[in-house]
Amino acid sequence: MTDPTIIIDFRCLQDQRFIERGIQSHSRSAIRHARETLPKNTRIVGVTDLNLDPVPDDVRGVADEIVPNAYLPGVNGIFVNPSPMEPNQSFVGRLLLNQSVRKAAFVYDFIPFEEPARYLAAAPARLDYFTAMTWLDRYDLFLPISEYTKQRLAALFRLGDRPAVVTGVPLAPWLETEAPSPPLHVLVVAGDDPRKNPELAVRAHAAAKALQARRVGLVITGHYPPARQAEFRALAAAHGGDPALLEMPGRVAQEVLLAQYRHALCVVTPSRAEGFSMPVIEAMAARVPSIASDIPVHVALVADPTLRFGVDDAGALTALLDRFATDDGFRAGVVAAQSGIWPEFRAKDVAAKVWRAVMTLAPVPAPAITGAKPRIALLTPLPPSKSGIADFSALLANSFDGRADISLFANVATGEARPVSGLPHLSNRFDRVVGVMGNSSEHFRIHELLLTYGGACVCHDSRLLGFSVVKFGRRAAARIAAQELGRAVSEDEVEAWLNDEDLREADFLGPLAAAARPLMFHTRHSVAAVQRRFGVTAHYLPFALYRPWPDRAIADEGRTAARARLGLLPSERVIVSFGFIHGTKGVAAALRALAVLTERGVYCHLYWVGQAHQDIGAFKTLATELGIAARVHFLDRFVAEAEYRDWLQAADYGLQLRLGGRGNISGALADCIAAGLPTVASADLAENVEAPSFVRRVPDPLAPGEIAAAIVALIESDGERLGWREERLDYCERHSMQAYAAGLCALLGL
Repeated sequence: MTDPTIIIDFRCLQDQRFIERGIQSHSRSAIRHARETLPKNTRIVGVTDLNLDPVPDDVRGVADEIVPNAYLPGVNGIFVNPSPMEPNQSFVGRLLLNQSVRKAAFVYDFIPFEEPARYLAAAPARLDYFTAMTWLDRYDLFLPISEYTKQRLAALFRLGDRPAVVTGVPLAPWLETEAPSPPLHVLVVAGDDPRKNPELAVRAHAAAKALQARRVGLVITGHYPPARQAEFRALAAAHGGDPALLEMPGRVAQEVLLAQYRHALCVVTPSRAEGFSMPVIEAMAARVPSIASDIPVHVALVADPTLRFGVDDAGALTALLDRFATDDGFRAGVVAAQSGIWPEFRAKDVAAKVWRAVMTLAPVPAPAITGAKPRIALLTPLPPSKSGIADFSALLANSFDGRADISLFANVATGEARPVSGLPHLSNRFDRVVGVMGNSSEHFRIHELLLTYGGACVCHDSRLLGFSVVKFGRRAAARIAAQELGRAVSEDEVEAWLNDEDLREADFLGPLAAAARPLMFHTRHSVAAVQRRFGVTAHYLPFALYRPWPDRAIADEGRTAARARLGLLPSERVIVSFGFIHGTKGVAAALRALAVLTERGVYCHLYWVGQAHQDIGAFKTLATELGIAARVHFLDRFVAEAEYRDWLQAADYGLQLRLGGRGNISGALADCIAAGLPTVASADLAENVEAPSFVRRVPDPLAPGEIAAAIVALIESDGERLGWREERLDYCERHSMQAYAAGLCALLGL
């Protein structure tokens, strides 16, 4: 077999629920020893969940790459799942549904299936379990931990020619000892799960006269709440034993457990059901007698029937305990007989069985995209949603010129778009999945899916402050900012940022930067900021024009007709600012600049064409105080496409300003450029859209005097309009939506 890529689900190693369970110890040991068996150049990729704890360092060091989700487009190799029966298997659904990926699963037991009344009584638990069983049937290789589990697997699934290789589970090396200590107690290694059946050991110990007489205690490890401990003591007293001989230390450290094994007269494993049974072989490795209930798993490990007892046969267990207490020769003979059983479960040997079996899976070559167009799922707002991103994406979807087949998913389903859901993330019908992000509630579900399942992301905004506060609340937004900045951030500080973006320090892009691959921005500043702050490589995708105009600048006759439709006087000098009306758009600075112009005898009317996203009463008051109220006009409504184009034609000059630091993008400024409208813009906005020379830049932060001077400069350079035509045409070609679609395909590796 050629050296494959091995993709391993690391989530069970991040989950605190598994710390004391065999799933984690088996998985961790197999992964730690993987390199000892796999071909030298094997690439190991660990799939993790950003919502769980970090992967332990000893496992992280084995992987060549750690990824935050199962979005691995173009991958072929072998996927290994150490915990396939845990909830949320859809997290790795994209790999399980990928025909180019072979799949191997560890299989522990089917105890919940066999005892549904105990383990699956709640409907959510049943749904999770049987969903996981459905996913389990998609694997090509099964790695059951015992022969009994293999038999149950074969009984529940039609395996056909799919192999099932019994691996066993690994012993911890620290359990091996050549020098057991003097016996002091009987040991039960259990936990508060009814199938562990510690009550049987309590009854048998209480009835064992030799143990009671010699004051040999019964130690039961594992977490038991006080009420359960009281039940055990009452049970011991009811069967004639001394409750004081019961010791329940709870969860114990490794060195304490080792001492408990070494000082055990014998180790009792009275379980009613197991997929394997670690205490059975751990006792053998510690050189103490191991006796166990008469269940199939134990029969395979404890071959001597005289060392087994029925799960309800306290009398048989009592007799065994008394014999160990009174017959040293019998005890020594059991230890000797069992000394040859446990060595096959050394960690390296078990891991070797796992990876030798995995290596028998022949990888499936990844299907070449050549010969057929790649398939892209695009999750984005679309019209009738009233946003620039919706309009942008609608045009993009029709601009690939045969490079790819595009399937649209939107919050509002239309004839062309299906509802946004996890389907495209899971389905390998799509070669790539692209989520389009912005700073509004339109993107909530897209954001959730990107964080859960991964995918490529085109982020139209370089900061997600408003998005994060609305979606998560101020407290959670403060936590996101604190993680980004590496310091405490209060809710009051977040509130201050909302009121004045110039104060904002965090971009709130951390979760998205961690989950999305590739992550694309329309500004070089954002690309550099993500790299600097999060250590993530982001990519620059130049912004595109999404309102094409004729190949000539706006003609005078078009301007005259548009002005007539809008009710503007032919002699009126009109400055227009487009987009939602909000303080972050530099409204106050623009009003003061208009006052400066008026004082200098340069008379203009300033129109704000868009809907208010905050109370604009303060802006109207400011205009009145500055004496320019008659020259300031707030439309404060959504403007339909035809009227929007009229305003672009009717205007003499554009004005697009922005507060809040660097990294801004403006579709409205792009529209002004496409229409050939001379415009004054914030330097950051102009830089980020690579604006031509007929866009005059004003420094950030905004100064009214600078804005006024830039407007005067445009007025004085009106004679240059014809010279701007060639520059505009060249710009429109380089920033066409077709060029954008080609750039997107390149960044997606298509």
